[in-house]
Formats: sequence, C-alpha cells, structure tokens
Amino acid sequence: MKYVNDFGIDQSIDIVNSSDIDFSQKIFDSIKNDYSEFNEWAEKIKIERRPVIKASIKNEIIGIAILKEEDMMEFTDSPLKKNVRLKICTFKIVQDHAYLGELFIKKIVDYALERRIFELYLTVLEKNDILIDFLKRYGFQVDSVLKNERYQRSEYVVVKKIIPSEDEIELESYDFNTRYYPSILVTNCNIFLVPSTPTYHDAFFVDNSNQSHFGELNDFSCRKQHLIEKKYYTKSKNNKIRRGDILIFCRSGNNQRITSIGVVTMVTHTNLYSREARTISTSLKIPNNGRSKKDISDDYKLEITFRHCLNLKKPIDLKRMNIIYSRSIGRDSEFNIPQSLHPVNLLYLKFVIYLGGIMPNCVYMRSGDGYICMPPPSKLLMEDLSD
Repeated sequence: MKYVNDFGIDQSIDIVNSSDIDFSQKIFDSIKNDYSEFNEWAEKIKIERRPVIKASIKNEIIGIAILKEEDMMEFTDSPLKKNVRLKICTFKIVQDHAYLGELFIKKIVDYALERRIFELYLTVLEKNDILIDFLKRYGFQVDSVLKNERYQRSEYVVVKKIIPSEDEIELESYDFNTRYYPSILVTNCNIFLVPSTPTYHDAFFVDNSNQSHFGELNDFSCRKQHLIEKKYYTKSKNNKIRRGDILIFCRSGNNQRITSIGVVTMVTHTNLYSREARTISTSLKIPNNGRSKKDISDDYKLEITFRHCLNLKKPIDLKRMNIIYSRSIGRDSEFNIPQSLHPVNLLYLKFVIYLGGIMPNCVYMRSGDGYICMPPPSKLLMEDLSD
C-alpha cells in the first residue's frame, strides 16, 4: 500500500516475504550488534520466505516485524509448551517513527486472527525494558527466561494470548481487554451505540471507510486512524459511562452503518477547549461557523478514550439493524439515528456480533469460575429473521 506525503516522499506499509528484505539496511545495525549470528539467520529466512510486515520511506525501512507460524508438531526454541502460535522473530521500529508501534501490534494481531492463531510470542533481551513495557499495554506478559549458552545471553519469553485459558483469574471488562486485546468481555459493563459524523468516522476508522491507502503517517489525523487508543468527544451529559464499557460505533450521514467496537479506557468530563480537541478540529477541517473557541468548547462535555478493538467484517446498515432488533423484541419502533451516546442491551450487541461477522472467539461472557464465548441470538430469533 503506497502513497506520497506532503514532501513528495514515497512511503509504504506492506506485507511481503523475507526474500524481499534488504538486511543490510540501517534498521538492522543494532540487532546485528546484539546477535552475532544475525547474518547467518537472515540468509536462512530469505530462503524460507517468511511473512514480513514492513514500513518504509522511499526504500528505507523504518519499521519491521518478521513472523513465523509454529504448529503443534514443530520444534520450538522457547520453553513454552507446544501449541499453535505466531512467533514474532524480529520487531523493530526506528525511534523517530515510534508511533508505528501500535499500528504494528494491530497488524500482527489481525494477521494471527485471520489464520485462527490465538497465541503470539517473541523473545526480548533483558536490557530492552522499554519494549517490554510497551508490549504489556496490549496484553503481552513475561512468561519465562530463555538462556542461550552458546551465545551467552538471556532473553525474556514474552507471550500474548487472545483467548483466556480455562484457569484464568476473574477479570473485569477493562483488565480482560488489556490482557486479551482485541477480545472483549461483556459481563458487568454498559453497552452504548455511539454515532460518529462521516468526517470523524472516515478519518478515525479508516478500516471501514473503503480507503485503499494508509495516508500520510506523519500527519496527525492519519496517525489517529491507525492507533489502537483513540479519543471520542461528545456533548452528551451521560454520567453512567465508565472504564470497561463497550462502544458500538455507527457512521451517520448518508451511509449509516455500524462498523466497529471499542472498549472505554478513560472518561473525562470537561468543557475545556483542549489542545487535542483544537488539533482534531483543524486536522479534520471541522468548520467553526463563526463561533468562538469558548462556544466550540461547550460542545465537548465528555472526552472518551477507548481502544479500537474489533471491526465488523460485514458493516450493518443501521436502519436494517433497527428493524431486526425491533422484531426480535416484538415491538416496532421508528428509526432514528442516536444523536449522542445511546444505551443498548446485550441482545443488541449479540445481533451486531452475529450479523457483522465478528469471530466468536473474540467476545466473552463470564460463566461460573471461567469464561465462555458469547452465544449468538437464540435459534428461534434467527429463524424469525430469515422469514
């Protein structure tokens, strides 16, 4: 996926194979210093043609993740028990482009889910505490220490699971999503339908706006498209929304559809015209219609920080969703897109998950001492909808 930024510099983010990588580039210098066997390993994986997520400016690599799928029967060089998992063999982002880190995590997790792989891991040198702290934000945990006697070094084995284990401790919705991102837990939390203007939606939920490129990664609004952590501003006076609640995002305007699901990480009640709110208004070219900064600031009553977790494979027409839900509860209701945060119930979310084609392994409910995948709407309801 290629594009040109404001300075006429070609940039791209691609999924390629390792045979196409130039391992003499500067990004690999520090890795070569830490791993004396790197050149030998690079020659090996060129032959193996492993999948690679690569970001570049012109022909210079600024971010890279080299992946390897491991199966139950394959020998693994980590102390983990044998399992189907995705190994992140190399993960490096140039410091000046650190904002790419979240994008790479998102793309790596998406790659795993597309192949129904629910466990990932990588090995990290003990000195690299900055990387470990970053990975922990998205559910990676230090599992053990791998000692390499041949090369006289020790590395942490850092593991991420997308589905909970049977003996997992009880977690609240926010902590569950942190541990198992992008999976969500729908027990003991509120669920809201959240309207977003076409301008906001198409800029911040690029995955569902039918755009064929990543945009200019050095631009503020484009960075927001690809971040996992995002902000939503609303003039709603809702005082019930809290950390861990589920947000179902719908696009307003001419093409009204439900597209994405997020989890609230922080709620701030404010009427201040924050620097970030000003930047968003400017970068998205939101007109002020002659209003003062104070007038514009009065529009923002809530600043909601959330994780963008799941995209619907099949976005749902909002009017159709309203009709389906109304039939399911035996009550007709006139279609109106919500103007602000609108509470919905678990049945509504079930229809969104089922009709939107979201993988059931990513949505959980608490059951007894463990977790179960959220069941679809009842068979009777689905039979009614097929009439």
